[in-house]
Parts: sequence; C-alpha cells; structure tokens
Amino acid sequence: LPLAPSPGPLPQAPGPVPGPPTRTALAPSDPPRPARRPAPAPARPRQGVVLVVAGALVVLLGAGLGWSVTRLAGGQSPFATVVTTGTDTALTPHSDPLGFTARVPEGWSDFAFESVDGDRHVAFVSADGTEEFLVRPGDDAGLDADVLGVDTVTERTPLGFGATQYRTERDGQERLSWVQEVPGPGGEPWVVRLTVPGSRDAASGLALFTLLRDGFAPNGA
Repeated sequence: LPLAPSPGPLPQAPGPVPGPPTRTALAPSDPPRPARRPAPAPARPRQGVVLVVAGALVVLLGAGLGWSVTRLAGGQSPFATVVTTGTDTALTPHSDPLGFTARVPEGWSDFAFESVDGDRHVAFVSADGTEEFLVRPGDDAGLDADVLGVDTVTERTPLGFGATQYRTERDGQERLSWVQEVPGPGGEPWVVRLTVPGSRDAASGLALFTLLRDGFAPNGA
C-alpha cells in the first residue's frame, strides 16, 4: 500500500494511570466537654452537733424519768443516790444463838457483838452498809446518843403503837431510826431497831421497820 503523504503528529507516550482520589486529613477536634455540675453546699457541722446533742438529751431524759419512777415506786427519793430496801424485798429466815428468830432481807450480813459490860446484840447490815436492823435483849429505856452510837440526837418522836422515831447525826451524816420494845417469854423485853440514811422517806422507812419487827420473835414466844 502507498504511504500517506504526511504521517501526522507523533503519538505521545501514555500518561500515568490515575489512582484513587486522595483525602485531606483533618485536624482532630477536641471531644465535647461535659457540663459542669454545681459544687454541693458545704455541710453545716453545727446542725449535726445540735441533732446529736438533742438525741442524747432525749435518751438521758427518758432514762432519768424511768429511774425516778422506779425509785418513787419503791419509796425512794429520785434525787438520792443511796439504794434503799423496800417492803417488797425478799426475806430470808434467820435463827440466832442469842435466842431469837427473824426474817431479814436477802443479802444482809449478820454481826454478833458483846460489850465489856456483857451487853450482847446482833446487827443485820445491808450490802452497802447504809441500813442496819439491830436486835438485843433488854428494854428501850435510856436510849441516848451513846447507846444509839451517834454524836447527836436531833429529834425524838414517840409513835402511837409503842415505837419511837429518832433523827440523829454521826460524822456529819443524818440518820433515821425506829426503836421498839418487844415483850419476850416470861416478860423479858427485847429491843429491835432499824437505822437508815436520813435522806430516806420516813413513811417508807417506817414500813420497812414494821415488816422486820413483825418477822422477829424471841425463842419460846
């Protein structure tokens, strides 16, 4: 075949094959910040202290009320700290070599005494040493401070049923006593005496004296 008079433009080398489209990297943005919560109001310690103190006062008042009711029911002053024996106390029988029987409160200890002149008596003493029930043969004549074992007799009141009430002082402490003569077999007298702290209610003390006196009996009576 005959060639073309003009071959025309030379063919160009093929260009690069286009690759996938490139992505422009974006600067990372800061993460969203959570909304700030308002700070809690500071606790008021005074209010807490007030509540604690108020609660403690309620407890103390309740305990004090219960203590007062209990002591009043037992014939005791709610303001006294000495625990006294009431008429509802348990009694235990006692037979004594001195020649008598008695019913005394449980827990009381007995002590036998004899003086240089031969005077003998038995004392029953409470556990705390504040109450004493004494028994001795003889009469109740001449019961002065020396015989009663005190410094001063401040009051002597005869009672209608043969007993006598005494208010005395010893070592600066006031005491309250009831004394009564009890006839024994053959006409021999005995004396019974109860002594308690002077702060005790007189009516409840007299009731305890009556209870212990009624539980006493000379042998052969």
